[in-house]
Amino acid sequence: WNVLVVLIAVAIDLLFGEPPNRLHPVAWMGLLIGLLKRKCPVESWFPCLLWGFGIVAIGVVGLGFLGYVIESISQPSTMPQAFGGKANTFAFFGSLAVNACLLKCCFGIRSLEKAANTVYQALKAGDLGEAKRCLSYHLVSRDVQQLDATQVSAATIESVAENTSDSVVAPLFFYFLAGLPGALIYRYVNTCDAMLGYRTDRLQWLGKFSARTDDVLNLVPARFTVALMMLSSLLSPG
Repeated sequence: WNVLVVLIAVAIDLLFGEPPNRLHPVAWMGLLIGLLKRKCPVESWFPCLLWGFGIVAIGVVGLGFLGYVIESISQPSTMPQAFGGKANTFAFFGSLAVNACLLKCCFGIRSLEKAANTVYQALKAGDLGEAKRCLSYHLVSRDVQQLDATQVSAATIESVAENTSDSVVAPLFFYFLAGLPGALIYRYVNTCDAMLGYRTDRLQWLGKFSARTDDVLNLVPARFTVALMMLSSLLSPG
C-alpha cells in the first residue's frame, strides 16, 4: 500500500506539479504559522520561546491526528472486500487517491527541477540579472545582488542539494517511517523553520524550537540524500 501511494504521488507530481495555493495544504500551514507568528508576545525572549514551541506543537498534534484519521479509514485492512464490488472498489481507489494527493503535497520534485532550470536557462542566455531574480524568487532568501555568474550557479546547486533533502527525500522517508502523519508533521516543522528560523531580533527566539526540531528531523534524511547524490554521480555518464 505505502509503495503504491508513493508511486502514484510521484506520478502526480511529475505530471501536474503543485496545486494552486488555495488548495495546497502547505500554503494552509503557512497561513496558520503566519497568524500565530503575528500573535506572538514580543516583551522578552522567554515568552517568544514558549510561543514558538506552541506553534510547532499545535501543528504537530493537529496534523498528526488528521493524518492518523485519514489513514485509519483508508487502509486496505479496513476494507477486506475492497475488490468485491463496485462500491468497495470505488472506495479503495478513492482512498488511494486521497492518500497519494496529500502525500504529493508534502514534496515537490517537478517544482524544484523547474526552479533550478529557470536559473540555468537565464545563465545560459547570459542574462545574469534574470538569473539572480529567479534564484532569489525560487530558491534562496538571502541577498544575491552582489553574486557573479559562478556564484549564482554555485548557490543554485547548493539550494537544490538542500531542497532535495528537505522537499523530496525527508518527506518520503518519514512517510515510510510513520505513514501520512509522519510526512505531514515533517512538512509542517520544515515550513515552520522556513518561516521562523532566522537570526533576527524578531525571530531569534520565536523560531528557535522549530529550527532545532527541523535539524533533528533532518539528521537521517540529509545523510540519505548525500548517499543518493554520490551514487547518482557514480552512475552518471559524465
